[in-house]
Amino acid sequence: MKAQKKKIVYRAYKFWGKLATDLNFISYVRSKSKERIDYDPVQKMLIIHKDTPMYLTAGNWLIENDLRNGTCEFWVVETSIFSKTYKKVGENLYQKKPVKIDAYEFRFLNPDTVKEAYSFMKIRPSADMIQQALREGFVWIQTLEGPERLKPGSVLVKGVNGEHYQMPSQTFYSLYDVISK
Repeated sequence: MKAQKKKIVYRAYKFWGKLATDLNFISYVRSKSKERIDYDPVQKMLIIHKDTPMYLTAGNWLIENDLRNGTCEFWVVETSIFSKTYKKVGENLYQKKPVKIDAYEFRFLNPDTVKEAYSFMKIRPSADMIQQALREGFVWIQTLEGPERLKPGSVLVKGVNGEHYQMPSQTFYSLYDVISK
């Protein structure tokens, strides 16, 4: 399917990786996040503990999405992707540009949908890969953050640089308008 990001405004912060200026920022993120946040002073990076940890390194962007329960979810966007997909609309406020993306909704786990998910990523799966997915209950996908599990009820997205990532269907439909199936 083809989809386009809805016109939602997010708070976004460029991470500089300088401890002296980032301490208040780190405290702020920890106080708002629904996920555990760690800081690695040696690597100068923030670690957001999700199913697959996200690593915020110097020069990249942290996007803040307010949730209804008063907390926030955060995700990391590389600078090259951020500049293509967000425009500034205020102080630390950015709106997603109306870029079009391709997506595949992974509704059920069966041999055909496993093959379709791999095909979407331009991978020709072996019989062993299909059997492993059926046995484990998910398809392994490679994202910018590392390997992640694509589970039934998720949407697999191809980003503006050809990168793949997944998100729950409910989140996808709250963030994107479907243009065509």
